[in-house]
Amino acid sequence: MIDVGSSGCNNDAGVWARSKFSQGLENGTINLPDPSALFGSSTQYPYMFVGDEAFPLRPFLMRPYSGRSISNHSQRVFNYRLSRARRVIENAFGILTQRWRILFKPIIADATKATKLVRTVCVLHNFLKKNNDKIYCPPGYSDQVSQDGNVTPGFWRTAQAPNVGLNLRNRSSTTSASEMREKLTAYFCNEGKVSWQDNRVNRR
Repeated sequence: MIDVGSSGCNNDAGVWARSKFSQGLENGTINLPDPSALFGSSTQYPYMFVGDEAFPLRPFLMRPYSGRSISNHSQRVFNYRLSRARRVIENAFGILTQRWRILFKPIIADATKATKLVRTVCVLHNFLKKNNDKIYCPPGYSDQVSQDGNVTPGFWRTAQAPNVGLNLRNRSSTTSASEMREKLTAYFCNEGKVSWQDNRVNRR
């Protein structure tokens, strides 16, 4: 799904709340896969999206614990693991904007044409990633993560445009979403633990 078309003068929280994608997630009409067990666990987890602190916490959308509310090592581990997942999103948007410079600044066009341009860019990006990835995104172009957790920044970051992500303001969460985050926190510190995570967290 590509959800495009909100005016740039709208605040990001309103854009997200009014998007068909957000509304579909809220009312359960988005056709997500059925819950499944994570590696090493028999517990069923729903499929979820990841966001930063600007996003609201929902059962289908995980965000990090706020720096003001972190009270233990397990929560820091969760934030670290979530940040690793978010790196995939950062790379996707970074590569998209680096390859399609029209996204570096506001598009000078009427709303209908601008919407078509953005959708076209997204489709071409996905097509090239799937069919000609070695040229479109050669080795080293995206971030590289070693087996011990070390990160080598991708080439796209050397000319990154500002404000690639969203800056949402509606941060309210639900009880079920908080409980799901707690379950994931426990998983990341037990059967889902990776060998290097404690060293990475303790460096921060």
